[in-house]
Amino acid sequence: MNLQAVATCTLQAMPTLTSGYRLVLESMRYDPRVSAYRLRGRMVNTSGQAIQGPIALAATLPNGVEWLNRTGESLLQQGVSYQILTEGDLPALGVLSFEILLRSSQPLVRPPKLEARAGVGAI
Repeated sequence: MNLQAVATCTLQAMPTLTSGYRLVLESMRYDPRVSAYRLRGRMVNTSGQAIQGPIALAATLPNGVEWLNRTGESLLQQGVSYQILTEGDLPALGVLSFEILLRSSQPLVRPPKLEARAGVGAI
């Protein structure tokens, strides 16, 4: 067994956030200057305690859709792209702003379902 196989076998997934936050999304708009859809939003920590970082958004994209400013693609789940919002913590009642650029071969009617993840682990 080589080092890459050992590293892959020992990866733990970055935990999915199920409560304590809210995603506030603006309307997705097509920007002809970059030939992509812009989705801007904010992640709001609604809990009384910090969310331990790093903090990321992840999504499974439909065929023909590319996340242009993604940080990377999942090592653990095929077809999942992600963007790291911060390497640090999000304080209680803190806000993180983000922008996602999506290029699609077909018109996009709605944004992909975003999943918030936080803490140490792989996506």
